[in-house]
Amino acid sequence: MNQSFPLKVRIMDRSENSISEVEEESQSLTEEKEIEKGLLHFRDEMIDFWEKETSAVRKKIQPKQKKLSDMAEEFDFSHLSPEEFHVLREAGTERAWSGEYNKHYSKGNYNCRGCGNQLFESDTKFDSGSGWPSFDQAIDGSVIELEDRSYGMLRVEVQCSRCKSHLGHVFPDGPRETTGQRYCNTGVALAFVPDA
Repeated sequence: MNQSFPLKVRIMDRSENSISEVEEESQSLTEEKEIEKGLLHFRDEMIDFWEKETSAVRKKIQPKQKKLSDMAEEFDFSHLSPEEFHVLREAGTERAWSGEYNKHYSKGNYNCRGCGNQLFESDTKFDSGSGWPSFDQAIDGSVIELEDRSYGMLRVEVQCSRCKSHLGHVFPDGPRETTGQRYCNTGVALAFVPDA
């Protein structure tokens, strides 16, 4: 009989203390279910929040229309080193903390190394701690932003508006007191021109 109804027999055989322990276990299971429900609700809220945040990005960015290599015929990139060509024309990157402009704060402009287009002013540069040169805004009309789904992520790629060279990515985690944007660039994609 004990084999058929183990829980019932155990409860019947227990003293009042034992019954209260069973009630506590039952209450503990109920609390765990409530916590699990709360976590699932929190997860759903975070998914909704992320969808709202990224929908604004999706509306702003354009799908890629041309491969970078398709633009090579329109501009002369023969002056680029192999590393520069890899970054600018093949959407590569450099190791974090290795670029010459990461901790560079002289006055002037940062231009596209591919075509010389003025991209960023030194006044908009800040230390993001990312290991790559970061700016809170680009010069109007100097860059284009494109949807980038590489590596299983949704990001916003930044390209030079003139020669369509890859510069890096833009993220919405820049300084709140300015634009809130962080244009995270690969240093070898940039050429600094000091103020006269």
